[in-house]
Amino acid sequence: MAKSRSKSKSKGKAAAAPEATAEPAAVAAPAEPAAKASPAPARGPRKIVWLHVLTVMSVTILIGAEVFGAAFAASWALSTLFGLGGIGARALDIFLMLCGVAIMVQFVRSAHLIEPFTKRA
Repeated sequence: MAKSRSKSKSKGKAAAAPEATAEPAAVAAPAEPAAKASPAPARGPRKIVWLHVLTVMSVTILIGAEVFGAAFAASWALSTLFGLGGIGARALDIFLMLCGVAIMVQFVRSAHLIEPFTKRA
């Protein structure tokens, strides 16, 4: 009886091996119908809408001046308030300026959604 168990265990292991190789194929198969379900957008020449580009650039300059001015003023105020010294003030400057860059990048990305820079010709 021990021999029959060991044979059935080896058969179970042999049967498990094809399942492992079949699994990647099963994963790849559902990806294809999803790609077919959404048609590719029509490709064609795109034209730059300069009015939108100039509008976003102008507003970015205006808001950027406010954001970076506020970051610098906050850095100066906080470093003076807490007595951080020269190195601490510069570290706070860098940190708040990087926060300002992140804010401006997010602003331009959002503005691009509202005012697309290109359109189909």
